[in-house]
Order: sequence, then structure tokens, then C-alpha cells
Amino acid sequence: MAVSMLAICGCGSSSSSGQSPTQVGDAWYQATAASDGAKLCALSTSERQARFVEIGKRLPGGKNLRTCTEAVNLTLKHFGGGERLGKLAKVHVKLVKQSGNTAEVQAPKAPPLKLEKSGSGWRVSGAGSGGQ
Repeated sequence: MAVSMLAICGCGSSSSSGQSPTQVGDAWYQATAASDGAKLCALSTSERQARFVEIGKRLPGGKNLRTCTEAVNLTLKHFGGGERLGKLAKVHVKLVKQSGNTAEVQAPKAPPLKLEKSGSGWRVSGAGSGGQ
């Protein structure tokens, strides 16, 4: 549930420069396992950053959230934190499809992560069939 929630939410900076969609997907799960909100935000589009904040504000204690990192950290804590999410550290994604500036990767038993190419890097834009 937490992984889906994080993927549904999202974030944007530049630590995905030069990486393939699968490398970004693997990094996403590693950052989730490490409860690294800043990294998750860096691996996500700016639209996903805004979505993280929007969803984070709905959680208990989230009313005054301002940044993606704050929102992701609250979301991770709310859905189990590092103890529950640590098992995701070794997850590896497979490329489901790639076309132009969009790609989709998927980890076992998880909704697909949607990615968009932005400049020289790939970023997570959403998850599941709806790209939320």
C-alpha cells in the first residue's frame, strides 16, 4: 500500500540524469526502503511533487506541509516506515514498455511505475494504469 501511495503521489530534481528507466525504478524502490523522501522527490516529476504535497496534507499531521520531502517523509511514516518498507531494498524492476519520452517499469506484485523523460533524465510520474 505504501509503495502504491508513494507512486501515486510523486516528486522532481535531478538525480536520475543519464539513468535508464529501470535504473530509476530500482532507485525509487531503494529510496522507499530507506525512507528517503528527498531521493524519492528527486526521482519524480514536478507534477508528482505537487501530488505528494496534496496527499500529504490529507494525512494526520500534514495540514501545514510545504515541501515534497516533508510530504513523502510523512507518507512513509504513516504507511509503516522503514521497518515495513525495508524489504523493498532488493526489488528490481523490469521494463514493461518504452516509447519516446515515456516508459513503464514494474516490480513483482506492484503496480507499474510510469516514467517521463525530462531533459537528460527519467523521472517517475505516477503508478498504476491511471498514471496517478
